[in-house]
Amino acid sequence: MTIPAIQHYKSNTGTVELSREGKHPRPPEILKVYFRVPRICRRITRQMKDEILWGVDRTNDITRLRDFFSRCAPRRTPVLTGHAASSAPY
Repeated sequence: MTIPAIQHYKSNTGTVELSREGKHPRPPEILKVYFRVPRICRRITRQMKDEILWGVDRTNDITRLRDFFSRCAPRRTPVLTGHAASSAPY
């Protein structure tokens, strides 16, 4: 692969690591999943990411998910609005 191709995949590909419990006698394993990052995600600022990343209540799984989605919801409209405005053909 050429350097521009590598840069393209680096900037447009995300990863998530998932922990999967192994069945006896297999130990737990960590799976790395790759996915395409949608173009709209380029509108998310570092400040938005940090507020979500470091502000989520991680008391337990339920509160973590609930707080994550409650923090994402108010940020969705400005990101969508900015994406629509930048992709308008005028």
